[in-house]
Amino acid sequence: MGTVWELPFGKGRKFLNSSNAFFSRVTSRWQHTMIFQYTSGRPWDMNNNNVAYLKEAKLGNIDWTAPQIRGVAPCVGRYNADNTISLQPYSVAYGCKDYNFLILPRYAPHEAPYRDGRLRGDAEPQFDMSINKTTRITERTSVQFRAEAFNVFNKFYIPLENFVNDPNSVNYGSIIKGTVSQGNANFPRQIQFAVKFIY
Repeated sequence: MGTVWELPFGKGRKFLNSSNAFFSRVTSRWQHTMIFQYTSGRPWDMNNNNVAYLKEAKLGNIDWTAPQIRGVAPCVGRYNADNTISLQPYSVAYGCKDYNFLILPRYAPHEAPYRDGRLRGDAEPQFDMSINKTTRITERTSVQFRAEAFNVFNKFYIPLENFVNDPNSVNYGSIIKGTVSQGNANFPRQIQFAVKFIY
């Protein structure tokens, strides 16, 4: 969503409406713009391996500020060659008594979808804002000043990083924040200024 707002300052406006020519030129013709973005979060690419999602495992309150962002209870069982099912060692260490995920045998058909919308990635709202002012110098020339801020509230956001989907990893169903590359996370707040001459 994008907005453009002519600020109510200066000549012919509600505020700072002065007859002083210099003051009027300074306060008039300011414009504010904003771009707001919000997504539902990227679905989990959970099934590069043939893992069946049998029971709801998503944790209720995912702590996106934690060093290890755990999305699901990692209760994973493995279907063994002797037709038994055993919990993964990290599942036992986590305290699981039963399994929500089951690693299917290699010969089994691929039953589960590759993406699962029950667990989604980060969904922080993002705001970019700017203010600009155009001042006429002569009939043909003018100058424009711009101040722009990207990610103005400095929200850390991980739009592309996937929860670990390797059922043999102790970090299954988690994101380790320290390993997130810059391309998979947003930039911190950035502010820039610009002056443009129009003739």
